[in-house]
Amino acid sequence: MDLLEDRLVTFTQSQQFSGIEPRVLHAIKLRFIDTIGCALAGYNEGPAKIARHLASQVRSTVEAGVIGSAGKSSPEMAAFANTTMIRCLDLNDDYFGKDGPHPSDLIGAVLAAADAAHADGTWFITSVAVAYEVLCTLVDTVGIRERGWDYVTYSSLAAALGAAKAFKLSQSALRDSLSLAVTANVALGQTRLGELSMWKGMASANACRNGIFACLLAQAGVSGPYLSFEGKSGFVQQISGPLDLSRLGASPLRAGIVYLKKWPVFYSAQAAVDAAMKLREKVQPREIKSLVVASYKRLLGRGATDAEKWAPKSRETADHSVPFCVAVALLDGDITSHTFASERFLDQDAIELMAKITLREDPEFTKQYPKRWNCRMVVETFAGVRHEVHVAYPKGHPENPFSDTEVEEKFIRLAQPLLGMVSSIMAGKIHDVIVIGAGNAGLSAALAARQAETSVLLLDKCPKSVRGGNTRFSGGGFRFTYSSLDDMRPMLPGLTDEEAAKMEVGTYSSAEFFEDVMQVTEYAADKKLTNILVDQSYATVRWLTDLNVKWILSTSTHAVKMGEKIKFPSGRVISVNDGGLGLVEMLFPTAENKGVEIIYEAKATGLIVDKKGKVAGVRVQTRDGWVDFKSRAVVLAAGGFEANPEMRARYLGTGWDLVKVRGSRYNSGEVLSFALGLGAQPIGHWSGCHAVLVDAKAPDVECAYEHRYSYPYGIMVDINGKRFADEGEDFFSYTYAKCGREVLRLPWRTAYQIFDSKTRPLLRSEYNRGFHVFADTIEALAKKLPGLDWENVVKTVSAFNDAVNDAPFDPSKHDGKCTQGIAPMKSNWAQRLDTPPFYAFPVTCGITFTFGGVG
Repeated sequence: MDLLEDRLVTFTQSQQFSGIEPRVLHAIKLRFIDTIGCALAGYNEGPAKIARHLASQVRSTVEAGVIGSAGKSSPEMAAFANTTMIRCLDLNDDYFGKDGPHPSDLIGAVLAAADAAHADGTWFITSVAVAYEVLCTLVDTVGIRERGWDYVTYSSLAAALGAAKAFKLSQSALRDSLSLAVTANVALGQTRLGELSMWKGMASANACRNGIFACLLAQAGVSGPYLSFEGKSGFVQQISGPLDLSRLGASPLRAGIVYLKKWPVFYSAQAAVDAAMKLREKVQPREIKSLVVASYKRLLGRGATDAEKWAPKSRETADHSVPFCVAVALLDGDITSHTFASERFLDQDAIELMAKITLREDPEFTKQYPKRWNCRMVVETFAGVRHEVHVAYPKGHPENPFSDTEVEEKFIRLAQPLLGMVSSIMAGKIHDVIVIGAGNAGLSAALAARQAETSVLLLDKCPKSVRGGNTRFSGGGFRFTYSSLDDMRPMLPGLTDEEAAKMEVGTYSSAEFFEDVMQVTEYAADKKLTNILVDQSYATVRWLTDLNVKWILSTSTHAVKMGEKIKFPSGRVISVNDGGLGLVEMLFPTAENKGVEIIYEAKATGLIVDKKGKVAGVRVQTRDGWVDFKSRAVVLAAGGFEANPEMRARYLGTGWDLVKVRGSRYNSGEVLSFALGLGAQPIGHWSGCHAVLVDAKAPDVECAYEHRYSYPYGIMVDINGKRFADEGEDFFSYTYAKCGREVLRLPWRTAYQIFDSKTRPLLRSEYNRGFHVFADTIEALAKKLPGLDWENVVKTVSAFNDAVNDAPFDPSKHDGKCTQGIAPMKSNWAQRLDTPPFYAFPVTCGITFTFGGVG
């Protein structure tokens, strides 16, 4: 007799619904909810589509449903499709034995078997309990991964027994099911080594398919090999080694101690991602000079040993890469299925941040594993500041479990993108308002519409991981009118009287705000709209505050410290915490909570017009094809055409197709184009744009944090070594938007900002990263920049130094410290460049947004 086989069969046959402890029963229900959410989230992934397509081609007299589909398939192919959807995002549950399986993979198989057998809910739950208990007991006993096998070898056995329970097979047929599954389904561990493929997310589905097929064979009368476990060439001798099943079925059943996941990454990395999220509250990614990640051996061995983990080329490798997961968590403040889109592997920001990461094993952490999943991160910033965070129990760990509410919230978050769109289409729903575009303008429009008790659909062309349009890349500064610092206290509830006493904010009247807009637009702005903007500016900031937007003082970007006082330029006192990224990540949850429906990766391709010529909806391209959404009103908030080289060249002129794009790569202007095609009138300044100076070596797109705004404290020269602009004409906030245009006209579309050691401390934090050179003489400095006429640079600096007057330098105001007798003059903040070392920063034009619109 095969004692192991007998024990497994006896346990399976004897397990009853009434014998499941209430706590375990509740846990199984939670895992079912979580599993279906994972399946719906994975519905549109490549492996899931393939699996469903294959399942749809199989017909059987005994059929089972496929999750999310009205179609039927054979039980084993339905199990294959179900489990692929559940598993492909790596977001379903996990169990930490000597191998780390995902037990809820088995739910897809048991669900197919229960459906085919017309089993009721109690029988389904009992079958799930059996499958979980068998799998978890096996991995508690022996880890076969270290022997070169994949853990899904165990999954085939567990799926066979769970399905056999659902099919209510006799004892002999149940034994044959197990024997057939054991002897025919051994999987190689190579599945999870090196560059990972789609199969990583489908291997368990295949094992479940084989387990169900073993049941069908046994049900049809096929007998299985004798002594499949303990025979001379059986499972124990060839695969596992000795197995101790004495704890099989012991109370409580193991389904009650399986861990849920918060993030779609391998379970050992959950603590690393949680730590990255905590670190993100302390430091922005662009400020990081170095990052040391210390953790336990298993995490670092699985997630960083292979070279492929440092340069992933597939989502399957990326979600098992510690450096990639940490980098994108810091950059995005979230990890979703969209995080692992193929284009993200080439994202320059992620690549550069990964290069700053060092991974180290902490022997003490290794000793404490698996009771504690320690991860410590230590950051040093370019400014020399050190930050440290530590996570021992990530979300989902037994010491930090999901609550019922959190399981529900996870399900809603995962299911809503698919079910929200499907329900709208199936019901033929007509929304009151559809908003195209989900930056600050679109989000604000959607929230305002919801406050009016309307139904709102928000369409975002971007993947969720980079949602927020250009706003995501903005600095988050807001201008508004105020008469004193007291007007700002509602936005700064933590401001103390002591801090307030050190601040000088002046006043900012409606007249000043209006005049500032007119000045920077050369009086081309629409006066009526400008008055509305100015008059409602303070109320709008208060409205955003009521929507849970958090604010900070703009100390690091606009303020100047003068002794004990901090002076702010009028109108530029506060910014959103964490900039534009922080703004959208605060507003999106608010919109969701208030009932705004949001669909990501939804590209508007046209407007629907009724017989009377009235706009009645939007034609949308999704990952699954084209959909028509009906509405009573449509708001266009999709930005300009700044990311479209062809439109830039057509409307802005020669050379504009070559500039760098500071903001979202998704602002490509098609919404403006189809609106014009329907008869909308062009308004605004179609040949104009907002363009600034950026690092000449910055990425070609989404380089918003590489700007160079401190030119008022130095000089700028072109490739010929000649100055070409008045660097001190005004504060940078009034001149920076036109400087990019000036540099685009220069040879090589490049200029060089030059400073000395007196002015270097005044430069903004962005100057601490990116490309620059330094030297002890101007000549040596210029010679380090290929193509730059160094002789003319020396002459230019000498002439500039001779022309500087002796007025006192004061960066907090127009100080009149200017040059005399040279052209162009420098009107303010002119200091002699005479104190080495000297610094040079090559800059070029980066476009922010275009000025053309429709009306």
